[in-house]
Amino acid sequence: MKGIDPKTIFNFLTNSYQEKELTTIITWMEEDSDNKEWLLKTKAFWDQARFKRVYGRKYQEEQFQKIWNKIHRLQGEKQKRTSPLKRIIGYAIAACSIGLIVGYGLLKLSQNKNNEGYIVENVTSNDSIQRIILPDHSIVWLNENSQIKYLPQFTERRVLLTGEAYFEVAYDKEKPFRVVTPDFTVKVLGTKFNVSSFEESNFSDATLISGKIAIENRHMKEILILNPSQKARYLKKTNSLVVENVDTESETAWRKSFISFEKFDIEQIMKRLEFIYNEPIILQQIPETYSAKTYSGSVARQDSLEGVLRSLQNIVAFNFTKTDEGIIISMKNK
Repeated sequence: MKGIDPKTIFNFLTNSYQEKELTTIITWMEEDSDNKEWLLKTKAFWDQARFKRVYGRKYQEEQFQKIWNKIHRLQGEKQKRTSPLKRIIGYAIAACSIGLIVGYGLLKLSQNKNNEGYIVENVTSNDSIQRIILPDHSIVWLNENSQIKYLPQFTERRVLLTGEAYFEVAYDKEKPFRVVTPDFTVKVLGTKFNVSSFEESNFSDATLISGKIAIENRHMKEILILNPSQKARYLKKTNSLVVENVDTESETAWRKSFISFEKFDIEQIMKRLEFIYNEPIILQQIPETYSAKTYSGSVARQDSLEGVLRSLQNIVAFNFTKTDEGIIISMKNK
């Protein structure tokens, strides 16, 4: 593509761009709608490619150069009947000749309704975890089915989170970092922490791994200070925050392809699995012996929900049957 340095495009695709590079990309996109369409579709493809996770930066650069060379070669083939955009994407796939993985992370640039410029939006789908480098060099691991948004200028060091993410925040005493969820705001100077705020859950969590963070209940203006290995849980039914000591390895196990749960009852566990695998789970009447019981642990992610349920049977006593309506769970009587 003309009018932009290929290195800038590569840094954008690998989430390693600087603030001035993102400004250059936005300007370039505004110059021609074809530029925007090409870039966003190429980004979606790039995030699906297997070499993104398996190989290092040098190999990525080699593959990108092949794609870039194909693009310029195609631009000179005016006799081709297919559109330039389709040829670019088609040859990009052929150039890599590597299979795709299920699920992908997508970066979007959308116009802010408040006329503050573009909003950068990272979204993950099922079976996808994305590593993101923010403009201030903070690192975010975005869990599957999650989303973060922020302004590209990043002057306020503020992100909006829906879902779950692990943060390693760059220290800046003059500019505190904030993670805003529908239930609370996390304020931090520089630290490592995990935030989980899924809409379908009965609670939202913030877990501190190192450093210190402040949790503000957005509904009651309550503020709590967390120390390492503590978790603040916001209970949606009572609009309250509670603090407890936790195993941080368990809380962040999802980064290592594990599904973790800390003091979940059986209904919460099944609701989490239903959301992750996008398959209906029908939980039959729960015996009284299970009504107040909670579980903590981790199970390895697998290709199928049935595989995870079989692993979970080592922790929780239940049977399951797959039907056309969904997977039926029946608890074993004790």
